[in-house]
Amino acid sequence: MRKFLIIFLCLSLMIAFVGCGSEQTAAPDNTNNEPTITNENVSLLVSEGDEHKNAKVELTGHVFLTPEKDSNGIYFQMYSDVKNDDINTLVGYEDPNFELNDGDYVVVKGIFKETQTAENAFGGQLTLPVVIADSVEIKSYMDVVAPAIHTIDVNETQDHSGYVLTVDKIEFTESESRVYVTIKNNTSEKIHFYTFNSKGIQGNKQLEEQENYDADYEEPQSEILPGIETSGIIAFEPFDYEAKQLKLIFEGSCQYYDLEINPFNFDLSWE
Repeated sequence: MRKFLIIFLCLSLMIAFVGCGSEQTAAPDNTNNEPTITNENVSLLVSEGDEHKNAKVELTGHVFLTPEKDSNGIYFQMYSDVKNDDINTLVGYEDPNFELNDGDYVVVKGIFKETQTAENAFGGQLTLPVVIADSVEIKSYMDVVAPAIHTIDVNETQDHSGYVLTVDKIEFTESESRVYVTIKNNTSEKIHFYTFNSKGIQGNKQLEEQENYDADYEEPQSEILPGIETSGIIAFEPFDYEAKQLKLIFEGSCQYYDLEINPFNFDLSWE
């Protein structure tokens, strides 16, 4: 069924690419150059598609399935509700040289053409918005799903017997908080760092690491040889930016047990 949808999209948009200049269907007023359809109201394309034909759209999306190409362009499916992987949207972009992959996050700007209906594997009916894209821009998971609302540059370092840990910065988002750390091994032995031992404390609340498999963030290495430096992101449950204070606790260890590595405690505050 999914392969069929892509083939159908190719055929539908090949016609649209050719005919978009001569379409006489009445369109919403787009004279202010602002999109009338965004991720906030994209569900209108499913429920009231006929009322929004030729509306200007700007949507973020999560591409699923491998896009198809022909000499006219590239065709792909994306979820326009990226947080819930919902609202299957069909997109055609008149650039056959554009490189796009399954799993990419994108920003699509263009025109809503129509809706198409199909059945899923369970016999349920799908209503699929069709968008003719003027531009497609590849973005990161952070940009699309969890953009930073506030960022604090910390740049605080603690050195425990040659085990050096720096908190570089913290990003606050609606769904998570991201702590950027750098670890350097200035000892003569292998050291260890495990993100799941990390804690955040605000008031009487203890906040734990929050694994995010969709984001695939780069994490600091867990085994660090002498002289090696490693950096990465630890995702936590959302911190409260308005609390204006945060205690971060990290634990490290060394295979040489006579070298005691005490927990790293960072007491942070901001205005």
